[in-house]
Amino acid sequence: MRDRHSGQALILLLLALGIFLLGAVGIAVESALYYTHRQMAQAAADAAAQAAMTSIFGRTNTGANLLDGTPFTCDSSGTDLRTPCHFARQHDFGRPGDNDIIDVAFPSSIPGVGNLSDDVANPIAVEVIISRPFTTGLLQFIGVQAATIRVRGVAAILVELSPVPILIMHPDDVDTFEIDGGPTVTICGGPPRSIQVNSVNNTSFVVSGVGGGSNFIDLSGAGPDSTTSISCDGSGGEFGNHGGPFNFSAVSNGYPGGTLLPVDSYIKTLPIDDPLAIPMPNDPGNPGPPLLPPNPNIPGGGVGAINGCQLPVTEFCTLYYPGEYVGGLTIKNEMALFMPGLYYMNGGGFHIDANGIVHMARPCVLIPDYGCGVMIYNKPGNDTAPFTILANMLEASRSRTRWRSSCHDITFAANAGQLSGVSYSQILSGAGLPVTCIGNCFQGPPEVAPYYGVVFMNDRSTTWEMEHNFQGGGGLTIAGTMYFTNSFLPLKSDLAGSLAYQTLELRGTPGSTTRVVGQILVDSLILGGNAAINMTLSPNATLPIRKLALIR
Repeated sequence: MRDRHSGQALILLLLALGIFLLGAVGIAVESALYYTHRQMAQAAADAAAQAAMTSIFGRTNTGANLLDGTPFTCDSSGTDLRTPCHFARQHDFGRPGDNDIIDVAFPSSIPGVGNLSDDVANPIAVEVIISRPFTTGLLQFIGVQAATIRVRGVAAILVELSPVPILIMHPDDVDTFEIDGGPTVTICGGPPRSIQVNSVNNTSFVVSGVGGGSNFIDLSGAGPDSTTSISCDGSGGEFGNHGGPFNFSAVSNGYPGGTLLPVDSYIKTLPIDDPLAIPMPNDPGNPGPPLLPPNPNIPGGGVGAINGCQLPVTEFCTLYYPGEYVGGLTIKNEMALFMPGLYYMNGGGFHIDANGIVHMARPCVLIPDYGCGVMIYNKPGNDTAPFTILANMLEASRSRTRWRSSCHDITFAANAGQLSGVSYSQILSGAGLPVTCIGNCFQGPPEVAPYYGVVFMNDRSTTWEMEHNFQGGGGLTIAGTMYFTNSFLPLKSDLAGSLAYQTLELRGTPGSTTRVVGQILVDSLILGGNAAINMTLSPNATLPIRKLALIR
């Protein structure tokens, strides 16, 4: 008789195998689903952290979007307007009815990251943690009831050494970068981004006036090149504008490597904070070394004279020494030779007037912090009236009324630098490269601390608008950085909504050339005239730049 229990073991085996296979299938399917949800959550956390840090970086973390460093959890109603909450919802996390938890924190340090920004006014890092319950299905057969997806995204502001573009720093004003009168502006070398306009205003870049020039900026030779010389064979630069349109079209030759015409658009970018914020120099006292008069006469030696005085042998140049100039300094109807060092204008400003010309004295005796160069530092005095206004001068091209002050504390007259027979040979850039010099010639300090090549600087504590006018009628060559800003703060947030800022007006006139070999860092910039303006940006001028980075 057959055993009635025969085959029961097989049934149990098949049942066990079925459960095992079902669990294996569950593990395979639901592990893939878990992994997919986790990747989606990670993308949401990264996007939320980056968006929050972008808001902080762009100074929009105010009002309903307040991100002041206080940790919080996004409202579960799905209506939280703060940036990380909004961007998490855009990635399908934290929507109404979900059980997601989105925690936002602002760590002051990140393990393994040592180059965080030291900004004390705003958070320097954002951490977004997204938690989502994950309910299992088939995995319940093997005892796994539920799991929690938990991911973390961290974004921060880092400080990196990087070449800087022409930087126009006012955070919100109109017309902070203006082309006026028809110049042809050529930018050579430097970083991939040649120009950066920080203003959030969508009319921060304007073209106005008429003239005989082409009224455009040529970026085709800008950007990094393969040589160490001062040349114009870069691979092409781009124009970044924080207030630029979201939808732009790169017409003409495009970017990089194109030509920026008034009809072209630009690349919408985050602002670049002031990378210099260098210390304002101390008053050095009266000019002139001991036992020497401040302004001795130097006999002319003709073009190429070893002492730098290229006047005829029957004439004399005036030798100037660094130091404090109470009431300022005006060079007129003479050739002035400047010894290396700090020229501290204590009221009255610095002016090169009709038939005045300035060169560097030769041979050079190296000065600590200044090398063979000079810094012209302007501290406006009480005699520079902040309320002196040109008679109701209203600029019709501007989107709002703006008065332009008559306070011009650093000026180069249109016919300055016009001395017959003077054709100075070379000066050195901050990187030590030779620069052919035409007309007025200024050489700045080396491109290292403490002054990073700055040849012209205004006192940052000035509380009224000033416009510094550089005319290149007789030729103008500046090897160094032009640095004009009213603010102590790298973020320039204290300039927002204010007209108390510094404007640089750089012009060329027919038959002349205005050339800058270095950097331009200003609150507002006007390029004008009917002639060529050439700028060679140094790729070696690396300064600390605040950059947004995703750190996981």
